[in-house]
Amino acid sequence: MASRTGSSDSSESLRASGPRRAEMLLRIPGLNQRMEVEQMKWLQWATGYGELAQTCNLKHLYQSKKQQINQVLSADF
Repeated sequence: MASRTGSSDSSESLRASGPRRAEMLLRIPGLNQRMEVEQMKWLQWATGYGELAQTCNLKHLYQSKKQQINQVLSADF
């Protein structure tokens, strides 16, 4: 398969690497429950860390693991 340049490449690679990223997120100590990771992703999408995030138990977990989470999400696969 020939490599293409442009934004479609990065979005395709993000889709392809999604399962691997999820697996790596689940290896972070404290984020080993798939439900916590899914809830965190939903919370980020739904609230932009607004009022709901401030009242949610996941906020502290996210904040404490933010650097590790961002490293996984920005990793180049």
